[in-house]
Amino acid sequence: MSRTTDYVRIAIVTALVIVVGLAVFPLMQFVPFPVFKVVWIGPLYSMAGWILLQRSSLPGTIIFFGGLLGAILTVFMPYMFLVSLSGGLGAQIAGRVAELLGTDRRRSDGIRAVAFPVFQLPLMYILVMPLDSATAWWIMIILTAAVAVTSWGGLYFGRLLDRRLAPVVESDGV
Repeated sequence: MSRTTDYVRIAIVTALVIVVGLAVFPLMQFVPFPVFKVVWIGPLYSMAGWILLQRSSLPGTIIFFGGLLGAILTVFMPYMFLVSLSGGLGAQIAGRVAELLGTDRRRSDGIRAVAFPVFQLPLMYILVMPLDSATAWWIMIILTAAVAVTSWGGLYFGRLLDRRLAPVVESDGV
């Protein structure tokens, strides 16, 4: 595969994440704080991350995905570039550490896909909510755990979707 194909895939998946995210946005209006929305969007991010990591040979795919996603989401919230990029960097580091500990590539890709939204939440929480009490810290810890759980669910559905996409992608050469 060429680098151009990988960049196009990243752009297409990022566009799909934006479209699906905007489609479920009316449901997220019931969420009181922007930081809580990551719990609901985490599965979408991990699903997209898994599919990208399985279809791209580009090193740092998850970082490029986070950067592009953040650049687009900056239109809605100015701090989203930093939040999404930190998710990509954290996910890349988590996957690399897993590889150094002997994890195979497929499992480390799963760790990257789940870690992408998980690493976004603490920074987003710090930017949006004051950490001026023990309660605020506990809320951040509980929300991070909730994002991890929902992101594992997204990874599961991403694996199912990837299996369904494999014959189509391979036959079309996409």
